[in-house]
Amino acid sequence: FDGPARLKELYRRLRELAKETKAAIITVGQASGEAEGKKWITMDMMDNSKVGKPGEMDYIIGIGHTNKEEDEWTRYINIAKNKLKGRHGKHIVAFDGETARYLDI
Repeated sequence: FDGPARLKELYRRLRELAKETKAAIITVGQASGEAEGKKWITMDMMDNSKVGKPGEMDYIIGIGHTNKEEDEWTRYINIAKNKLKGRHGKHIVAFDGETARYLDI
């Protein structure tokens, strides 16, 4: 069983389906243990595939959170575009637990 290879193939098929249907396909994945307590989650922190899954994505959104009490409701959004060198989008937001929404700080 090669989990990362199977996931890469799944993401490749989803990407082809998105192209064929001209539709956005959104997937949700988990970060690896190295992302625990980090503000900025990057594409190389994806669980089960450091290369395969990111290579098949157009955009990756990482949502980071420190384990500090004063940061309980703060989230760090990192938007990375695959195959793009240079600047990626970074945003610090507050998470509203009652409405499950992110709010600008």
